[in-house]
Amino acid sequence: DGRSTRATTSERGHGSDAARKTQQQQQHPHQSHAQTDVHLATMGKGINTKKASADNPNRKIPKRQKAANMRDKATINRLNMYRNSGPIRNKKGKIVGGSLMMGNKAGGQEIQGAARVQPDRRWFGNTRVVGQKELDKFRNEMSLKAADPYSVVLRTRKLPMGLLQDSEKVTRMKLLETESYEDVFNGKRTRKRAKVAATDYEALFNRAQENQDAYTNKGSDRNIVVEQDFKDEVSHDVFSKGQSKRIWGELYKVLDCSDVVIQVLDARNVPGTRCEYVENHVKKNASHKHLIFVINKCDLVPNWVTKKWVQKLSETTPTLAFHASLNNAFGKGALINLLRQFAKLHQDKKQISVGLIGYPNVGKSSVINALRKKKVCKVAPIPGETKVWQYITLMRRIFLIDCPGVVYDTGDNEVETVLKGVVRAERLPEPTEFIPGILERVKKEYLTKVYGVTEWKDEWDFLEQVANKCGKLLPKGEPDFNNVAVQMINDFQRGKLPWFVAPPLKPEELAAIEEDGDAPLNETNVGDDEAEIEGDDAEEEDDEEEEEADDDEEEKEAADDDDEDATTTTQDNTFSHNISPQEKDALVVDLLLQMDQYRSQRSEAAALGKRMAQQLVRQQQDMKAQHVAEIKRLEQEVHRLTHSHPEVTQLKRQVSMLEAAHADTDKKLQFAVQKLHRSRKREKELRMMNDPLWDL
Repeated sequence: DGRSTRATTSERGHGSDAARKTQQQQQHPHQSHAQTDVHLATMGKGINTKKASADNPNRKIPKRQKAANMRDKATINRLNMYRNSGPIRNKKGKIVGGSLMMGNKAGGQEIQGAARVQPDRRWFGNTRVVGQKELDKFRNEMSLKAADPYSVVLRTRKLPMGLLQDSEKVTRMKLLETESYEDVFNGKRTRKRAKVAATDYEALFNRAQENQDAYTNKGSDRNIVVEQDFKDEVSHDVFSKGQSKRIWGELYKVLDCSDVVIQVLDARNVPGTRCEYVENHVKKNASHKHLIFVINKCDLVPNWVTKKWVQKLSETTPTLAFHASLNNAFGKGALINLLRQFAKLHQDKKQISVGLIGYPNVGKSSVINALRKKKVCKVAPIPGETKVWQYITLMRRIFLIDCPGVVYDTGDNEVETVLKGVVRAERLPEPTEFIPGILERVKKEYLTKVYGVTEWKDEWDFLEQVANKCGKLLPKGEPDFNNVAVQMINDFQRGKLPWFVAPPLKPEELAAIEEDGDAPLNETNVGDDEAEIEGDDAEEEDDEEEEEADDDEEEKEAADDDDEDATTTTQDNTFSHNISPQEKDALVVDLLLQMDQYRSQRSEAAALGKRMAQQLVRQQQDMKAQHVAEIKRLEQEVHRLTHSHPEVTQLKRQVSMLEAAHADTDKKLQFAVQKLHRSRKREKELRMMNDPLWDL
């Protein structure tokens, strides 16, 4: 039958396959042995050859998982080597497979003959020995490159970087100079004599003076408490914000996870918002990490201030000027270009992390939002809005890390702490104590422009006049000093009151600034433009417009990369090390002028957009009125046609006649059904009378 035929055919097929395998083994005996060994090696601890298996080095990885931490081909081959490198034994303990303890193989290949060593001089000479001249040359060149802030040393693990650091000199005990060998180990030795380094007072005094001059607070003395000026009372807890153990723990997490550290500084107070302790920590304990300065809020100070600070800080660390804004950010292209350069330098890493650190309320989260061109971090014009660190994806290989604001205790008084923006003004116990500091830092003419007060005797007189003008009064007409003081502190922190800390200038630089018409050294604001003073209100309106535009921007995320490419192309080598300082200063001034032009264009575009919106609203209202009138006219026409047309009347009459005929027919049908039921009932009764058992 069919089944026996198929069985015979399959047996013949198996037989032919077996014969073919036997013939191949006779022709290629070495290949058959190798295949048998591979089969035995993969019996117990074999390699999983599924397409998506993690043990398959030739698997296809989806595009969405390429950025994840997946095993590469080299790692998979190494792990498979670990699994399958041991011998494979049978039940009797005899080695039947594996790459170890096989007499006819070496390195996975069969031994064909005697092995020979290549006759090369490298096997017989000291070619890996480095001379002192080469070491000195390496130290000199590497020290110059390491000190250059615009140079990056690649592959530091393959270079002897420890040679750049001088080892600490170990002081000799000088035992033989104080006591000779014969004085200690002889029959007349004295064991109770005091062993001192000096034999007279003069030598003791000189030795103590040398120790005092060479003393450093390192080693076991690094935790010695430094005495400062005495304090009348214990400081309030609100002045220690940003110094808690939790906040510093968040900072160290960010530093450990970051390949590039960006310290965000406030352009109004660059030295006050700079944390040198963190800088020294990164340079000493993590010298492989890159440190960058970003001077934010450069729109609140004159152009020459930003230029001088960038020029000053660029001597030691790469520095960029920045203005955080979702729509018109300044310095965004230069910063993204710099991060892309770091990503290209570290091709061995799948991605790099960029941590943003700095004082509270300097704009770290705003910088991240400006780089992403959308609101991805929670921001507010008050310190302490960011509580914990968080990761934000900027590109496929670049991640940003937002960090809470950290304050290093440098011995600042309470006035400096408040005016830096570390403390919220609403939580101050006595906000009126900080008004004299504001009056000293802000020029009189700007206070007059903002509050309308021309003359005052002291801070209390100033607060009283401001309270009367603003209407901030208590019952019985008493001025509310605390409320007015809180408002002034907020205006000072948020940029409504113009001020800044001037960079160090030489007399000739100051004269050049005065000749160019910029603000002199004692100026404390951007200029006389009132729009700059009232920039706080404009920023609030911009924030509302930015929130409304978030939905539209999410649809344009694909186009953002092209915009960033165009932006970075225009500012490719703005802060390159190959540009001279004069060209660099000219570029900075040009970019700042472009920022002013962008600001004016932005205001003009906002006004034009407002006019166009009003015009569109009016057009929509007119079109709506026209549509309503047309709808009413059509309804009247339909009503007239449906109620006054003769054909409609005739159709209604016919419909009524049909309904009457249908009702008559229905009545007749019901009567016939009832009659049928009665006839069947009568027939049943008659049959029961004739035959009582008929129903059964």
